[in-house]
Order: sequence, then structure tokens, then C-alpha cells
Amino acid sequence: MTDPMHEKWQYRECWRYMVGLYKLRCVSAFWRDLIDTTPSFWTLISLSWPQEVVKAALTRSASSPIIIQHFPLELPAGADWSALSREFLRLVHPHRSRWIAVIIAIPMRHLSEFFDALTPRLHTLKLSLSGRSPRPLNPEALSLTPTFAQVLENLEHVHLTPRSYQFDMVLGAFTRLKSLALVDLGPRCAAIDQIIQMMRNNPSLEIFLLIGPDATADSNVHENTTRAALPRLRVFRVESNIICLHNLITRIELPLSIDELIVIATATGGSWHRREANFPLWLDVMRSLSPIIQKLHGENDGSKVFLEDGGRCKWTTNGLAGGFKFQISGLNHPLTLEWIATFLEEQDRASGLPNLGFASDSAFIADDSTLIWLNAIDTLETIEISIGDKNPNIDEFLGFLSGQIE
Repeated sequence: MTDPMHEKWQYRECWRYMVGLYKLRCVSAFWRDLIDTTPSFWTLISLSWPQEVVKAALTRSASSPIIIQHFPLELPAGADWSALSREFLRLVHPHRSRWIAVIIAIPMRHLSEFFDALTPRLHTLKLSLSGRSPRPLNPEALSLTPTFAQVLENLEHVHLTPRSYQFDMVLGAFTRLKSLALVDLGPRCAAIDQIIQMMRNNPSLEIFLLIGPDATADSNVHENTTRAALPRLRVFRVESNIICLHNLITRIELPLSIDELIVIATATGGSWHRREANFPLWLDVMRSLSPIIQKLHGENDGSKVFLEDGGRCKWTTNGLAGGFKFQISGLNHPLTLEWIATFLEEQDRASGLPNLGFASDSAFIADDSTLIWLNAIDTLETIEISIGDKNPNIDEFLGFLSGQIE
């Protein structure tokens, strides 16, 4: 069966999928009979379909496991969402023993309508809570009934978009996760302490995704100082401010077997001086990831540092798949290069990071301090610069470049 988290099962594709299936049924009686008697064609059940199609899919899927998709965004304008939802649930509830994946976007007050009974085969939940909490600075807690807690305990793949709802209690219910995505976290949705405890409770976790620039950054005092081990993790992708990411990354143990590492971080503080205070945090994060960086750098034909507009920097491996990617914003370019140069200086010279490249537009090389820190990265093997005719510092840069050529 197709992975229920695959793009094919996103709500925008559900209507087109069923329209295509019915067009094939019209080709001939042979095609109609073949499609109608093949249960795997009917294992997706969507709120967006007419009731007669939902009923047909539930019948033709026979005893096969089914995927329930409930996205009111697909409904026609002016449709009575509540009435359609109630009727849809009335049709699919008797088949809860066959649910293996539920992909829903609903107001939180209707969540209990889905999980008021057990779903023994359910292993995948993609949940987006529509609407927003009336008190974003004091968010409403995501309700957790005993039945819902038991459902969560059996899940293996979870994608949560809680918006401005607090879901600490939900994290504590997971024990068998293989993949977890936490997307669009608002202020006070979850504390890093709870996220790390969730990792401790789920040693089989293979994929972790966090996108939450406002995720709560806890204090620096923690009861458990032992790093959370994630021995099976293959993909680790996080996006937040540097304080939050520092609090997370320095308290977990990522395995050397990891295939993909993506860290997208922003500096905190409104002034350059205040952002410079983040500098030790960046170094701590890189030191924690150093063995993985060296391993992925070697496996992916080296890496390259790119300076971009708006104080952004991207450091990524050269391979087409997997590898590592660090995207930094909010620091000026000299400070960014100082961070990279300081980190590289600490690396074991026996292994080091050979095949390191640098690329930028000429406008970013107009600062003497940028050249100083670029010069400090003595492991550079390739430099790619677009030199403009009116660059006032072209002589300084060419002088620097000549000093790098043996």
C-alpha cells in the first residue's frame, strides 16, 4: 500500500484521484469490473467525495485497511460543514477496525468525535487543528481522553500542526513512534523538556521534524542531564531560533548512522551586539554535531559555504541526496565566517573537512573583516566569486585570493 503520508494522499489530490478512477471505470465494462473488484483502488475515503462514492468505496474496499481523509478545505463554498462531517463519520465509524491512517484538519472541539472508540490498526495520524486559540499567550491544552491516549500510544507515524494549542500531554502519550513531525508551533505550544522526554520514550524514532520558531526555550537547569539517545534516527530536520535549537541539540545523542541532518536557525535579539551573544550557542551546537558533520561531509563529496542576501548563510554538502545543511540568518557575514572558522579550527586535523568550498557574490566581500575570517578558514579548496567591475574592494579580494594559491 502507498505510504499514507505520501503527497498523493494530501487533500488536494483526493478529488483528482477519485475523478480519475471513475473515468477509467467508463472505458469499458471490463475496466469497470476490474476496478470495482480490486479493493486496493478504494482504500482512500475522503470527506470531499459525494456520499454515494464514500459508500461505494467502503463496500468495494472489502476488508482491506483504509485511509480516512477529513479536510473541510475541499468542501464547496457555503457547504454545511458540521452536517457533512457528522454524516461522513456516521459512514466511516463502523469501519474503525480497518483504519490504518487518519488525515484530518478540524477544530479541536470536534477531535473527540473521531476518537471516541479504539482504532486497533491505526498507525498513522496527520492532524491539523484549524482555528486559533483565543489566548495565544496562554494556549488552550489539547484535550486527552483515556481513549484518545490509548490511540496515541499505538501510533508509529505522527504529523501534528497544533497551531496555538498546547500539546505537552499528547507528546507524553507516544511510545512507539518511528516518525514525528511538529509543524507550525506557536508560542508556548510545547516545551523542549517535553519534546526530549518524548524522544526518551520512543527509542525507535527514525525521522524527526520540528518547525517552530516560537517553541518554548526552557531554562538552562534540567533535572535529567543525560543526553537522550536516538539509536535508529535517520533524518533530523529542525527549524527554530538558536536558543531553542541549542537547548534541543545539546541534550540529545544523534547516531553516526544518520543520513540527513538539516538545521535552520535564526539569531535572537534586535541588535547586532545582542545577536553576538548567541555566538557561543552556535559553537555548542556545532560541537555536539561534529562527528556527524565530518561523516556526512566525507560521504557527500565535501561541502560548500554560501553567503547570501540579508545576512543569511548556507553551509551544505555537495551530494544530491542526504548529507547536512545548515542555514543561518540574523548574523552578519563576518560573524558567520568567524563561527565557521572557529569550529573548523577545533576539528581533528587527521580527519578534518577536506574538499571545502566557498561561494558568494562580490558584494559580500567588500568588508575587510569578512576577508579576515575567510582567510582564517585555511581548509578551503575552492572559491567561487562573482566579481563586479565596480567593486571597490576588488584589489583586496584578489590579493587575498592570490594568498590562497600555493
